[in-house]
Amino acid sequence: MKRLWFRVLLFTLFSTLVSVPLGLAQSTGSLKLTLIDNGSVADTARFGELHGATSGLDIGLGEFELPPVPPSGAFDVRWIVSGVEGLSIDYRDTLNAQNKKNVWTLQFQPSASGYPVTITWDSTTLWTGFFQMYDAATGGGKLSVDMSIHGSVSITDNTVKSLTIVHTFTVSRNVSLQSGWNLVSIPVGVKSWDVSKIFPAYVSAYSYAGGYQPASTLAHGTGYWVNYLNSGTAALTGEPFASDTFAVVSGWNLIGSTFSTVATTSIQQVPASIVSSYFFSYSNGYKSTTSILSGQGVWVKSSQAGKLVLSSSSLSKSVQDAPTVDLTKWNTITVTDADGASGELLFSSKAGNLSEFDMPPKPPESVFDIRFSGDRFAGILPDTSSGLKMELQAAHGPVKVQWNIIDGGTYILNGLSAVPITLSARGSSVADQPGVTAEIQAASGNGRVSLPTKFELYQNYPNPFNPSTIIRYDVPTSSHVNITIYDLLGRQVGVLVNTDRAAGHYQATFNASRLPSGIYFYRLQAGTFQRARKFVFVK
Repeated sequence: MKRLWFRVLLFTLFSTLVSVPLGLAQSTGSLKLTLIDNGSVADTARFGELHGATSGLDIGLGEFELPPVPPSGAFDVRWIVSGVEGLSIDYRDTLNAQNKKNVWTLQFQPSASGYPVTITWDSTTLWTGFFQMYDAATGGGKLSVDMSIHGSVSITDNTVKSLTIVHTFTVSRNVSLQSGWNLVSIPVGVKSWDVSKIFPAYVSAYSYAGGYQPASTLAHGTGYWVNYLNSGTAALTGEPFASDTFAVVSGWNLIGSTFSTVATTSIQQVPASIVSSYFFSYSNGYKSTTSILSGQGVWVKSSQAGKLVLSSSSLSKSVQDAPTVDLTKWNTITVTDADGASGELLFSSKAGNLSEFDMPPKPPESVFDIRFSGDRFAGILPDTSSGLKMELQAAHGPVKVQWNIIDGGTYILNGLSAVPITLSARGSSVADQPGVTAEIQAASGNGRVSLPTKFELYQNYPNPFNPSTIIRYDVPTSSHVNITIYDLLGRQVGVLVNTDRAAGHYQATFNASRLPSGIYFYRLQAGTFQRARKFVFVK
């Protein structure tokens, strides 16, 4: 106890000599730790944050150097600071966005009575942010305490002789979620990365690594599909990531966000020019974007493995201009379903490079999506002998189709509705029960789509399916057409089509809800032509 009285006297004399008006200092916060060993020998150590403080000895703020550590068996507590023997009180500068963490190291030595050493503090006086206490030697392997939840810790391991206290500056960000699927990310360093802690009303969550994978633990820098029970807001508090580096692989990457909006033009690419696609967010359909909002998940394709550095300002000459589409060169078609989900596709009669128009992987099955076959949002249609196949997913009818044909041509849209839709100039149409596949074809000179030149039975879509799928077929001349469904044993289980057809392109919807799951076959017979294909029904 004599040493403690000496410390108090020394601190009083020192404070008087330097005439520091401590009561006027602007502090983010201050906290006293009380340490008691097995023999009830006790001492205190105080730490905090003041404007202008440093990581060294700040005489002007009332910090003073202690004498050297006494011999073993004499109780001692001190803050370890470079260049001095130690401090009884240690202030650091107040936190800001540039200085996101303050770290203090406390060294202690019990009296001859030894361990346990109990440390107590008033957790209600902690200021804003995360406070974590670790054993210094292992960085938390032997001791890790959330100081805002607990007010004491008892240390029984006599190899623990020093502790690290980390105060992390925090910000709050709200992530808005709609009922159903959302493409999101975690923009701050939260305490718990468990998906149920971050999104309490979540139903399921998926990450992407060459395919969708269930995710129970999330991470910063990654985007996720999260299925949410009800629309709402997830309020997240954690360490701000004003600038961060995200690793990317060759191919499509689902990346995260920082705590502030980042323009895609300010993203540094390492190596340079590895981004080979537009950036895509999801809002009732995939949309190309030129900014990444806090809390968004965003798709981007990379030509090789590398890194993307996200910041709120430009970082280097390797930053790329945001790609833009010159719509004066493209015909457009937009499909909007009854829920307001929509997507725009581009097509042209002129040849061109389509590699820059790649789309991200399809969203989960119950999520709206529209694209051309080949996973692109642009296509080339040079003549009447070819067609552009469109794939539509999870569209709730009726759907509205809008188009703007700028090249003066006339086109036919088959399969989206029971009746072909003629596309010319600018216009719109409504399909009550949209199919899942459609095709755009250039019209012939009389404004009609060219007729098929041979019988054809196409693979159904989707496959596997539940409970409905689309079967498309071509008839080159007027014929009686029969499409029959068989099970794996060759038994007839249904007749889909049995009627006369004029020459043309057709499709039919097969509903298997009354059948058990399994492998089935569908066979087209028209005149002497026969063809069968296999499909899979999965309930």
